[in-house]
Amino acid sequence: MRIKNISSAKFSKLKKLPVPSNVFNTESSIFVVESKDKWKKDKKVFKRLYITEGEVFSNKLYTINEEIDKRDIIDLKELILPKELISVGGDIVGFSMPYVNGINLRTAFSSFEFSTSDKIKFLKEIGYILEKMKYIRKYNKDKGLEGFYINDLHASNFILNLDTKTINVVDMDSAKIGNNLAMPSRYLNNKSNINHINKYKKCPNNVGGLFEPSYDTELYCYIMVIFEYIFGRGMQNLDMKEFYSYLQYLCDIKVPKEL
Repeated sequence: MRIKNISSAKFSKLKKLPVPSNVFNTESSIFVVESKDKWKKDKKVFKRLYITEGEVFSNKLYTINEEIDKRDIIDLKELILPKELISVGGDIVGFSMPYVNGINLRTAFSSFEFSTSDKIKFLKEIGYILEKMKYIRKYNKDKGLEGFYINDLHASNFILNLDTKTINVVDMDSAKIGNNLAMPSRYLNNKSNINHINKYKKCPNNVGGLFEPSYDTELYCYIMVIFEYIFGRGMQNLDMKEFYSYLQYLCDIKVPKEL
């Protein structure tokens, strides 16, 4: 377990990382931690969790430690994994992860700075990440990664990296990995139409997550991200008649049926 301690005095001087108003962030505050070793500068993000005790916190610690321990096996540059646990004044309150010079994907989707072709490329990159994770699960079953999923997959949990012009996944502390319990996922809620489809399995044990993360749930959430971009609204809670009217519209304008 890798732990870095920050004094209360130093913590009070850290700068908060601005979070856009259209980005959901209900479980933590985000800070920037800068350090310097001779000529080498380093910048990290410190995610300070609001809940720091009980079953939810224990589950978070397990998730973070699994990702730290297995980061070399996962070896997927698109995933922004935790680097170390952070304590303030001796109490573990969160973790650090690499800083990404970028903008939230939800913000990018609403920006005129990027063309429609750019935004379609971003959406495709999410699909490529899901395929790469599929191979990680397939070839690392003996290393505890057979159940490794993003889980809380939505546009706010992706960042457009402005240095590499590629998509990164953040908030990996909500992922499914090892023997952790399923955590909440924006599109996998008790009001979503997913509740009426048998192939999505309910969790017997969880800390807020209602469905067992799987490749099917990842694809479902991915489709919801695509539809939210196309239609400019959340689609997961529509009644079935209205939902199918949107699908019919896509057919009418000759969108490929594969989508």
